[in-house]
Amino acid sequence: MSPRFIIGAHTKKKGSQQCDPFFIQHIAIPILCGILQFSIPPRQLFCKKQVMKRIVLLLLFLVAVCISQAQSKKNQQLEEAKKAILASNAIYSDLANKGDGSILTRYTDDACLLPPNSAPVCGRDSILNFFKSGPKVHSKFIIQHIYGDGNDFVTEESNYELFDLNYNKIDEGKVIVVWKKTKDGWKMHRDMFSSNRPSQQ
Repeated sequence: MSPRFIIGAHTKKKGSQQCDPFFIQHIAIPILCGILQFSIPPRQLFCKKQVMKRIVLLLLFLVAVCISQAQSKKNQQLEEAKKAILASNAIYSDLANKGDGSILTRYTDDACLLPPNSAPVCGRDSILNFFKSGPKVHSKFIIQHIYGDGNDFVTEESNYELFDLNYNKIDEGKVIVVWKKTKDGWKMHRDMFSSNRPSQQ
């Protein structure tokens, strides 16, 4: 069993980082020009080797600054995505238990569930039927990793624990979810899940 699986009435759930143009034009380049102007003695201004050596070093410095800035931006975007995923996971079971379509707010319009031992469940109507036909449960998600750049898509790798309404543990397993950034925030686009327990024959 799995959090999406049992809820669904089965007995068996981009872009490359670039330096900010404003940063390059208004901060990095003026700094480099100033360094270049005051670091080259007048007698060496016409010494091509010395000038080229200093230019290369300064360009390497600029590249290092850009890489550092890009990594910092990526980390910030991933952290924002993780917060959104945590908030969504916290209310996941409550929305599914309502049976009124509220759970669809967690998914993109063209989302698909990828349950084990079953064909993909795609589209809002099919996903809603999947959840409405299942028992009411409580679930807990423990994020293990968030992959991606935080621009358009990220991938969540999590473990889950599943409980009945009396909070008796009935299952545990793992999920892989591809989250898509939309105008309404981060939504689940592909949702794959499976239990750690042996399948029931």
